[in-house]
Amino acid sequence: MTYRDLVALAAGNVRRGGTSSLLCVLAVCVAICSICTISGLGSAAQNAVTSEIEQTGLGGLALYADIDGYTFGDAELRTVSNNVPEITAAMPLSLQYGYASLRGQSYAAGICGVDEQLPNIFHLQLLHGRMLQKNDISSAANVVLIDRTLAEILYQRENITGKQLTIGIGNSYDQFEIIGILDSQTEGLNYLSGGRMPHILYVPYSALDHMIGAETTDKLAISCSAGTDEASAVQRAIRQLQISTPDIEFKYENLGGYTRAFKNIVKIITIFISAVAAVSIVVGGIGVMNSMVSSAEKRTREIGVYMALGATRHDILHCFLWEAILICLLGGLLGGSISLTVFVVLGHFFHLKINLLVNILACIIGAGMCGVIFGIIPAKKACQLNPIDAIRDD
Repeated sequence: MTYRDLVALAAGNVRRGGTSSLLCVLAVCVAICSICTISGLGSAAQNAVTSEIEQTGLGGLALYADIDGYTFGDAELRTVSNNVPEITAAMPLSLQYGYASLRGQSYAAGICGVDEQLPNIFHLQLLHGRMLQKNDISSAANVVLIDRTLAEILYQRENITGKQLTIGIGNSYDQFEIIGILDSQTEGLNYLSGGRMPHILYVPYSALDHMIGAETTDKLAISCSAGTDEASAVQRAIRQLQISTPDIEFKYENLGGYTRAFKNIVKIITIFISAVAAVSIVVGGIGVMNSMVSSAEKRTREIGVYMALGATRHDILHCFLWEAILICLLGGLLGGSISLTVFVVLGHFFHLKINLLVNILACIIGAGMCGVIFGIIPAKKACQLNPIDAIRDD
């Protein structure tokens, strides 16, 4: 028998199966629909969370001394920049917790003291105004970059460049001019944390030092060229710093590594949820296998006739196997169609980014594999029947 004959015969057997075939198709449909929908939504959620994390702009590496009170200045900056060619940008960095105040309202803020190298190290998107410039740093200008979320809270619009904002740390405070608006860095994370994320402000580190009355740049932020072994480059930078200050031990932290770690956590959660959903396809497959075993037992006389007419055990095996595959493929296509409808509706209302093509292909491939795996046992049982005994079966 040719494969075309086997598939046609299997399709006829599925059609004659009636209610039994329909129930098997529905079982596979539910299984495929659930796993594709859950994994698709998990992937969309992962993309959304990842996008929000990336908006924080965290990137590069931060060097720091293993003693309290040590600050980085121009000397350390030149040492690192001039002696480690893999480092493309470096800047003193200070991070203070304080507040931003306007019209009697105060908002928690993380205040970063940086210089003009900010956009070369942190991944920030400027929406309005300008970034910090070299003369802002040298003159210790009271200028600040804020994100659009804070701008909308303060003035109910995005572009508020030129406005004044009071920034305070402890008992020290001063007026700063808003010179630039960045894309939101904490909007999405606020939803995840219940609105507890502080707003992030960027000011010249020299202005921050002047406001507090002390040097605050206790870190040195650096970025490396693409393809560079960052760990190796930062170790060379540390060795160069220790040549001039041998009594101080320097360490580093990978700021971008926090983002990658969080992405990996979200990815693991998505895989775990998808694996739990995959149990349903096992249940559906067992239902198909049970139905096919029962069918093989009821059709022993038919199988005997096929063998008497010249069908080989190989033909019988493939006929039953194709029957299981067709049932699972029908269920997979139906489940994939339902899942696709769910994705389209949710994507329209919630603007979720879901790769529909990948999910539909996963439905078809998963259903086909289900048919092969759970159809092989009934197919073997059918092909191992003795032709004489099968024909005599009442």
